[in-house]
Amino acid sequence: MRVLAVTAMFPSEPNPACGVFVKEQIASLRNLGVDLDTFIVKGLPKAKYLQAIPRLRRAIRSQHYDLIHAHHVFCGAVAVMSSGLPVIVTFHGSEVSGNSEWSRALCRYISRRAAATIVVSSEMKKILRSGDVEVIPCGVDRRLFYPRDRNECRRLLGLSADPKLVLFTGFFDGKVRPLKRLDLAREAVSRAHQQVKDLELWVVSNVPRDQMPLYIGASDAVILTSDSEGSPMIVKEALMVRVPVVSVRVGDVPEISALTDGCFLCERNPEDLANKLVTACHVRERPIRIENLSQLSLEAVADRILTLYSRTLIPKESIA
Repeated sequence: MRVLAVTAMFPSEPNPACGVFVKEQIASLRNLGVDLDTFIVKGLPKAKYLQAIPRLRRAIRSQHYDLIHAHHVFCGAVAVMSSGLPVIVTFHGSEVSGNSEWSRALCRYISRRAAATIVVSSEMKKILRSGDVEVIPCGVDRRLFYPRDRNECRRLLGLSADPKLVLFTGFFDGKVRPLKRLDLAREAVSRAHQQVKDLELWVVSNVPRDQMPLYIGASDAVILTSDSEGSPMIVKEALMVRVPVVSVRVGDVPEISALTDGCFLCERNPEDLANKLVTACHVRERPIRIENLSQLSLEAVADRILTLYSRTLIPKESIA
């Protein structure tokens, strides 16, 4: 089976975290024997997507591919306009679950044109209401994200052992994305500080992939305050490292919280977030049960995607 992955989000030297979940998914599928090439779309400004269409058509003509797997809405549009091959499109979050009605309409159109659609949360499937839709969140690399000793992580990062650190991530291109709601995280930590005097918000960005588990492991809790998400990787990664998560009800976080302890669901207000942060900071010293999170591993997710690839390539008449 030969597959071409089309994506505008892929790690680079200036942005090592950009689309790293796509890169890891591609590697996990290659480990299962999929012959998978990558086609990178330079998506900014958005006119670059239109310019990618003839380039993608040339790439398809130059090789024999069985199907195209496009990531995110605009790459999905490029893929369905460029090829007569079966297209599987993955929508990763705000293009479906955000506030843009035109983006949701475009996603529904692409989904109807695609052979199959992957979304990363049940919430997104309900919103999309279109086509053959599978819920398959991106997986976590358990070779990197496993339980870590807090003090050892801090030693390796050159950090003091004293303060209680609440980790916040949410940068893109060196800037905090507004939908990540850093303002809400700051207010929540400020209020929690009244009860936990050594509590600090730790805002990090552009961390090399192999260092991210150390940053998570050095934390006492991870906070997620986003207005919109699909399947936030930081939540799954933190729980795999056995660090508690304090999160608003967004994306598939409620589903993940049902699989394990250590994930505190909050209302979207600083008071509830602060109260849960105080509780979470005491949980850090107790093990979080992560046995049920194996279904979120890279390997388990790759198996499900490979099954979808194979099913997509079976002629409909043979299924009947």
